Amino acid sequence: MSSFLRPWISIAILSEQFPNNPHVQIVKFCKIDQGLTTLYIADKKYIIRATMTKSCVQYFKTNTKNDNNFQMSQLTGAFITLRNYKILPNLQYNDFIITIEQFEYIGSEGCSVAHRIEPILSNNDICQKLYRLKQDLEIETLILADLDNITQTQNQMTYYEQIQIQKSNINNLNYCNNYQNLNLNIKNTSNTNDTNTNSNTNKNTSNTNTNDTNDTNN
Repeated sequence: MSSFLRPWISIAILSEQFPNNPHVQIVKFCKIDQGLTTLYIADKKYIIRATMTKSCVQYFKTNTKNDNNFQMSQLTGAFITLRNYKILPNLQYNDFIITIEQFEYIGSEGCSVAHRIEPILSNNDICQKLYRLKQDLEIETLILADLDNITQTQNQMTYYEQIQIQKSNINNLNYCNNYQNLNLNIKNTSNTNDTNTNSNTNKNTSNTNTNDTNDTNN
């Protein structure tokens, strides 16, 4: 069944384009740590470290083997199809790891690997990729640290500076209130003048009418 495999792991890492349902062979199981099953898998050319999630292992035991006591180490040498997976650097950025979240069992030819495989880190392009990713992470960390320092500096105002800002805000508020009151007084004065003018006009009109009446009687 070794013809079942194709070289795809290094191509996927370098291009960051991950094929759907790729095939691998389980080379070796290592240990279970914090619910993750650690193992090594290989394509046609490279071997790489991998982990199976707890839910992935449980799903396989329950739905494929129908045996919760099945030992995953019995799958050593088996060929599987990765239905749901991701490839990421480890925390130290010195290796790539495939996280397997769902797989399909295809078959087995025993515990041996029938073809010659090499560690993924023997590929120089893969090592350079890891180095560039680590550099990008360090630069991003420095930028975030600078932004955090700027934020802390802005937040660390003295009590006097806070009081001055509050006073400035109060003065601005008072100015706005005074301006509004001034406009209100101007409007009130204008209305009063208009009222007086109208009153005087009415009085003058009344006097005129009275005089005209008197002249007519005479």
